[in-house]
Amino acid sequence: MKGFLIAQGWRLEKTHDMVVLVAYCADHDAELGNMVTEAIILNEYVIAGRYPDDISFDEMGQAQAEEALAAVQNIARRVLTLMTNTD
Repeated sequence: MKGFLIAQGWRLEKTHDMVVLVAYCADHDAELGNMVTEAIILNEYVIAGRYPDDISFDEMGQAQAEEALAAVQNIARRVLTLMTNTD
C-alpha cells in the first residue's frame, strides 16, 4: 500500500498500522479504502512481527492463517491492479 500511496504523491510516513494505510488509500481508491476488515485482521500480525512478546504465533490456527492469507491476497490484488492500470 505504501508504494501505491507514494505513486499518488503521498509523503512517506513511519507507520505499520494497516488501518491507517487503508484510510490514506481511501482518498485515492474507494475499493481499497473499503478494505478495513482486512486491515484489522492483518494489524494483529504486523504488531506481532514487530513486537513478538505481544502475541504468540503458536496461537494461530488454520482458520486464522487462512483468514490472514485471504486478507493479504485481497489487498495485494487490488494494489497490483491499481499499479498496473495507468489509464
